[in-house]
Amino acid sequence: MKETYIYARVSSAKQKHDGNLDRQVDRLVAHCHREFGKNVPLQIIREYGSGINPHRKGLWRLLRVIQEERVARVIIAYKDRLTQFGFPFLEAICRIYNVPILEVKVNSSATLEDQLVTDMMSFDCDLFGEVVPVWALKARGDSYERGNTNELIVNYGISNFEYIRIQLHDGNQNPLAPKCD
Repeated sequence: MKETYIYARVSSAKQKHDGNLDRQVDRLVAHCHREFGKNVPLQIIREYGSGINPHRKGLWRLLRVIQEERVARVIIAYKDRLTQFGFPFLEAICRIYNVPILEVKVNSSATLEDQLVTDMMSFDCDLFGEVVPVWALKARGDSYERGNTNELIVNYGISNFEYIRIQLHDGNQNPLAPKCD
């Protein structure tokens, strides 16, 4: 039996802890109950992270169950909850499997512009932040300053090594590249 999938995402851990993710899910569940009845089988995918990041586990889980033909419909608050860029590709994949994506615009405490700015800042940290294992820096003898990378560590589940954001003092772009004298 195919199920209705609710996909809810917020951009940051702060939004999640402030209850934005739970409120988004509650509104989408209420919408499903109104439109399809209280007995409709629901699966809920919740996640937080940048909509620009294509490696979100929840997004890939959704694509997998769509491919397995277990999805009747996908319910989202806004198109950008699935992805900031490339929504037409996801929509085309869903169309191949006869899975409609239903957008239910819900009120949010953050404007779409605020959410986009948060996503872009997260993207900048992911793309441009120099994040390397501490042991690699120590092996090279580089100096570094500790940065705030808690959100990066949480987003990627890195727990085996201590990671830091470094400030290079020798002008190299890659902290692991050989030093040029």
